[in-house]
Amino acid sequence: MPIALQIGQCGNQLADAVWRALETSVENPAEHPFVTNELLNTACIDAEPKVVRRLLAAPPKFPYRKEFTAYAQGGSANNFALGYYGCEDKNGRFSDSLLEIMETSVQRLCDRCDSSDLFVFHSLAGGTGSGISARVFESAKGDWGIRSMTSVCVAPFIAGEVAVQHFNASFCMNAIQSNCDACIYTTNDSLLQRMTAVNATKSAAKAISMSNLNQHAAKAIASVF
Repeated sequence: MPIALQIGQCGNQLADAVWRALETSVENPAEHPFVTNELLNTACIDAEPKVVRRLLAAPPKFPYRKEFTAYAQGGSANNFALGYYGCEDKNGRFSDSLLEIMETSVQRLCDRCDSSDLFVFHSLAGGTGSGISARVFESAKGDWGIRSMTSVCVAPFIAGEVAVQHFNASFCMNAIQSNCDACIYTTNDSLLQRMTAVNATKSAAKAISMSNLNQHAAKAIASVF
């Protein structure tokens, strides 16, 4: 069975939506591609606590493994370098402890699930989603013993969410191209266009939330598994 890393706000929320989408198509836990002993084979990682805490408080049908969740306090400030080189840990110290925790978590999940196939859910825009993910892609095969690696990523709105989003995305895409075996790629703009078409009116687009976009993307991604 494959294992997953969900990194940053986007990665955690998107992966959570995928697990919930899979629940509707898989009744038997033994048939779920990311479940062992009725627990998800995934590690939740973020540079700030709120999203991970929210997922743990209201998990999908198959819960997360709490021992494989980790977060820092200060966030990455939409800065690729902070995500890549390290950010403040729970004690307020600048470190790359999140990467060390991810390495340990992935290796333990590989041993527990007898798998070396890794899926990484993340964004291309934020400092955590781009920076930490790029570091994972560069480290996983050589240092962590991963055999195959797939990026499941979301590109930002072209109009711009973050001033440095195009730099973040370029750095991360370079790491994906150099290290990953596959990439499941979508953009916020294309998701919004599809959701608007589904709603049939432009005025309805104003009511479309990021949660709606995640759910729409999750249905397509879940079909891959």
